[in-house]
Amino acid sequence: MEEPDLSRYVDAASGADAVAFDVFDTLVVRPFVEPTDLFLFMEKVYGAEGFASARVSAEREARRRMRQEVDLDEIYTLLPEGYQSLKDKEMDLEISLSFPDPSAKRLFDSVRDSGKRIALVSDMYLPSEVIEQILTRNGYSGFEKLYLSNVYDENKASGGLYSIISDYLGLPPDRVLMI
Repeated sequence: MEEPDLSRYVDAASGADAVAFDVFDTLVVRPFVEPTDLFLFMEKVYGAEGFASARVSAEREARRRMRQEVDLDEIYTLLPEGYQSLKDKEMDLEISLSFPDPSAKRLFDSVRDSGKRIALVSDMYLPSEVIEQILTRNGYSGFEKLYLSNVYDENKASGGLYSIISDYLGLPPDRVLMI
């Protein structure tokens, strides 16, 4: 497989004061076509018939009833009792099955080594401690802060999470490159 040309990203990063990287499906990837395929995997591995459908429904319902940017605890409060033991397994699998995207890792390391300020961002329900374990396990260090939608109750699509990052960095949005 041919190595992707990262030069345009390196050039864009060199012109920015800071770089914000998305975590999932950018810096780290998982061996599933869709993120929800993890739930099907869990259903099979743990013999938890119906878990995948129940897990997707519980997240959808939590977003409807509680708030848009829910966390894993909020999701699991809406799952039937028989599935409660799977919460820790879900977090463990997210940690063990995530791996660095090689091109993104090279770009991250290049940006970090250039001395640029780095923030990480994710629309994710996992606790920050779990995501930090994933990042550490996959060799990502030297970033200033991790911004999670479930912590700030803002997401990337609305632009709210990016505003929070720009404010924290003390930079106008046009000086922060988002990858």
